[in-house]
Amino acid sequence: MEVELIGYIQVAQVPSRDEPSTPGEIDYKYVFEMLKSANPDWTIGLEHNFNESHGSPKDWIQNLGLSM
Repeated sequence: MEVELIGYIQVAQVPSRDEPSTPGEIDYKYVFEMLKSANPDWTIGLEHNFNESHGSPKDWIQNLGLSM
C-alpha cells in the first residue's frame, strides 16, 4: 500500500458530516494513528458541519492525538 505517499486528507464524520471526533461510522482516532505511523508530515483538511455543542476544535484535535 502506498499510504506513506499521502500528504493530505480531508475528513468529516459519516453519515452526519460533523467533526471527526463525533460518533459515526469512521474511527478517526485509529485512522489518524495509522496515517501518522506511515507518514508523520501529512496535513488534515476539514470539511464538516461545525457544532458548538461538540466542544472547541482544539479539544477534539488533542483528543484525537493531533496537533495544530
